[in-house]
Parts: sequence; C-alpha cells; structure tokens
Amino acid sequence: MTRHERLFAREVAAGLSSVLDDCLVGAYFVGSIALGGYVAGESDLDIVAVCGRPLDVSTKRSVAHVVDGTIDSCPARGLEFTLYCSDVVGAAPRDADFEVNVNGGVRMERISRIEPSGQWLSHESAWQRRAGAADGDDQVCRSTCVLWIATRCS
Repeated sequence: MTRHERLFAREVAAGLSSVLDDCLVGAYFVGSIALGGYVAGESDLDIVAVCGRPLDVSTKRSVAHVVDGTIDSCPARGLEFTLYCSDVVGAAPRDADFEVNVNGGVRMERISRIEPSGQWLSHESAWQRRAGAADGDDQVCRSTCVLWIATRCS
C-alpha cells in the first residue's frame, strides 16, 4: 500500500466523520488491499465503514454524497464502499442490509444506493462480518484481513 491509498482512505474517513460525527464506529480496508493482493492501477479499493445506529434517509444521502465526492481522487481503478450499522455487522447475513453503498471510479460504473435494490450481493457483507470488521479492535481487524483506517475520526 502506498501513501496515495492511505491518503485516500483518510479522505473517505474524514468525510464520513464530518457527516456521522460520533456515530462513526470505524472505517476499514477489506478485499485485496487488506489481503496483500492489491495491484496499483488494476485493483479497486474496498472500504467498509460501520456506524453506531441506523441512519435516517437524509443522513444516508449525505454519506453517499460525501463518499461519491471522493471518487475522483481514488488512486485505484475505483472505490467499492459500503456502510453498515453496527447491529447488523455481527449478525448472520440476512439480505443486503447496508446503510449506504457507493461504487465508482475511472474504470468502474458510478452508482450510489441508500437502500438495497436489484441483485445486490450480500456475499461481501457476510465475508466482512466473519472478518470482524466492527469489533472495534484494530488488532482483531488486522489479524483477520481487515485493515483499520480510522475510528471515530476527527
């Protein structure tokens, strides 16, 4: 991971913090960058964030807007971002039970969702839950292929 990916992650986390304030539990790298398989220029960046309570529609829209605003500075081929509420992160996967999902980049379709629609796949959320993304302990997160970015950013 280079300085560019770290700076981008901090930009995403700072944007989240500006909207969610103390509701932000944490933000984490998952996927290839956490597993050590990230290839600059080919891979996308996967970021999962966790909030402490369910969000109202206005806050979801604000989160989607701030994350979408970071896409143009993404140093990878694109960003895959998903925000989950802490009460669903540790639970068995149900449906696509995210709060916000934003994807896009130089070589990726740009899309923002504040509710599940169509064929959104929940396999990523199941993997991320098993990885312990919301344990609140960055040591746990690192040991399970989830890299901590920030907790309660300020």
